[in-house]
Amino acid sequence: MGVSWIVLLAYSCLLLQPCCKAFELVYESFEETRDLLLQGVYIANESGLWLTQPGHNLTTGRTLYQWPLPFKPSNASSLLASFNTSFSFQIVVPPDVQLGGTDDRTGDGLAFFIAPSPELLPESTGMFLGVAQGLWAPQSDRHLFAVEFDTYKNAQINDTSDNHIGIDINGMASLAAIDTSNSSNALNLQMNYNFTAWVSYDSSTEEIEVWAVNNSGTEVVRPSSPCVTLAYDLSTVFLQDMYVGLSASSGQSAEGHKVFSWQFSMEDVQVVQSSASPAPKQSTSKGGKPSSASRSRRKQIIIVLVAVVSVICGLLLVPCFVLMLKKWMSRAAKSAANKVLQLASDCSVPRYSYNKLRRATNGFAAKNKIGQGASGNVFKGVLPNGSVVAVKRLKDGLKREMKFSSEIRIITGIRHCNLLQLRGWCYDKGEAMLVYDYMPNGSLDRYRSKTKIILDSEKRLNILKGVAAALEYLHNGLGACVLHRDVKAGNVLLTDSFDAMLGDFGLARLISRDEVVTMTAAGTPSYMAPEVIYTGKATDKADVYSFGVLALEVACGRQVLDGSLPPQEMRLVDWIWLLNQSNKLMEALDPALFDNDNDADDSQGDAEIVIMRETKWRCVLHMGLLCCHPFPENRLNMRQVNQALQDFILLPLPALQPLYPSLCPFENSDPIVRQVSLSDGSSSISAEVELSREGKLTLYSGLPWALAMELRLAVPRNLSLYLLWDKGNSETTMT
Repeated sequence: MGVSWIVLLAYSCLLLQPCCKAFELVYESFEETRDLLLQGVYIANESGLWLTQPGHNLTTGRTLYQWPLPFKPSNASSLLASFNTSFSFQIVVPPDVQLGGTDDRTGDGLAFFIAPSPELLPESTGMFLGVAQGLWAPQSDRHLFAVEFDTYKNAQINDTSDNHIGIDINGMASLAAIDTSNSSNALNLQMNYNFTAWVSYDSSTEEIEVWAVNNSGTEVVRPSSPCVTLAYDLSTVFLQDMYVGLSASSGQSAEGHKVFSWQFSMEDVQVVQSSASPAPKQSTSKGGKPSSASRSRRKQIIIVLVAVVSVICGLLLVPCFVLMLKKWMSRAAKSAANKVLQLASDCSVPRYSYNKLRRATNGFAAKNKIGQGASGNVFKGVLPNGSVVAVKRLKDGLKREMKFSSEIRIITGIRHCNLLQLRGWCYDKGEAMLVYDYMPNGSLDRYRSKTKIILDSEKRLNILKGVAAALEYLHNGLGACVLHRDVKAGNVLLTDSFDAMLGDFGLARLISRDEVVTMTAAGTPSYMAPEVIYTGKATDKADVYSFGVLALEVACGRQVLDGSLPPQEMRLVDWIWLLNQSNKLMEALDPALFDNDNDADDSQGDAEIVIMRETKWRCVLHMGLLCCHPFPENRLNMRQVNQALQDFILLPLPALQPLYPSLCPFENSDPIVRQVSLSDGSSSISAEVELSREGKLTLYSGLPWALAMELRLAVPRNLSLYLLWDKGNSETTMT
């Protein structure tokens, strides 16, 4: 009976074997682009593929598998191979684009497509996602299939919004779509998140399914339910051979579109044909020679017998392999634990067992969970001696012994009154955990003006001073520079007396003074410096930028990115710059800062209190904006920040908001000539400025007086240039 079961299993496996995928395309990164056609692509390297670069409008970038794929048998027009694809990507909306506005619109988006030709259509350059020639109405001769991640609303084709995911067939009008424009939607395409999408077509059910997930700082798992579905027979759309690829365009906007990875697989089209064909009639032949059908049956029997023997041998070898694997894993676990113990042998904090921490947190009960971050979940616990602690249970990616021991070495070597101190650690039973003091007042993000609990002016200033002191110590007080890499309100914990404790070193890294760190999805997007978003590289100035955002958030008492506000107020940093340019900077402050309370200044008159607080918080706003300068070399360092906060130094601001430069502003463009008007406050003059594709700026104008000023040119979005003119200089060239 057992042998019969094995034979049946082997024969079933033999019959099912041809149904596996016959073609698979896998690019986990784009360091190698072999077999890919790159059309208009700006950068292709190990960090990803920039289809279009931020800061340029009317650009298109596409990548295709360079060979056509056989989706249909040559003699069967109604049959089609099933296929699956997945890809990770980011749509980068430059900081100066006002979401929802009429002048600075987002667009156009990114799409996965299958088309009959690899050629870019003549009139699609820079628009229509790079896959169509215009706002096509569906027509059967287009032979186009696309799944769009669209950030531009075309009213002519009834787009749901400027933020949607849709399925397009033979045209740009989506036959099925989901609106993702809600600012709280994790699939909002305009928030600079990282996404992973899956597209599947089952030819047996004629069902198209699309899944998408926001994987910014989280593990990528395909959702259980698709976000968009459509029943459609694609055999009526596809030709025999088709091309597959990814495409993006910027339209009239300046979006960047970056692809991190791409996989595509499909069935063997011949298997599809054979499974759909009727069984051939058996033939007989006269004479002593066996018929072709008989020879075929004999061959099948031999194949089945070979398969049965292989399966039996495999079943006998599996237990042996499992035993060996268990022994190897046990040895590896012991070796890993020994490495951690050895590396942490000089650690000054105690080691806890897994069972002890499990009991302290009531089995890591959900009601004890007090926080969740990129590196793990945090639980409240009570140790046997009655002390209350916070236990961080690290995620799998940080459990590897070298990473864990590295974190231990960094954290235990840091002692500062404004840094959260490590109380203990655990590396046991495949679990890695860190134990800290419990902070009853929670994190700073609980105390915005929209909450019931509001911090007064002095408490907020002391919190900022504490965080600044902690970062200065990390950057300058340890010999080597420690990057925190995730400075935000949620990582600032408050003691009983509301002193700041900077925590969460899950992303911290120890570097030499001038070293640049390459980051992969580390940090929180709203607090990340622009150079980190665009290039993935960070120095200590990235922490300075994050602190600047935090300081502005504390001063204004609102979220860094608030989708419920009007477009011009949505991004905190841009909104404050806008107020500064209109001489209304102080309107950005939280009104609660000026409420009467019992702080140290109340012994003076109310008017003096208001003036003193305005002076202090004006200094904070200036310092915060300078920390958020788009150019790292123009930002303050943490020593300067700390001094400015301690002495309330009013640092000068530029008159206009400096903007982050495009990655390559003059590529594929002719020299740009602009008429600009310059003013020193009392007099003005017009000048003509030419910008060449090599990045050289030439000014043509005679200046009748000495004029030294900061100049912002009306050039492609995201480019800021600064000039200093001297008297009598009729032509100034600057590279």
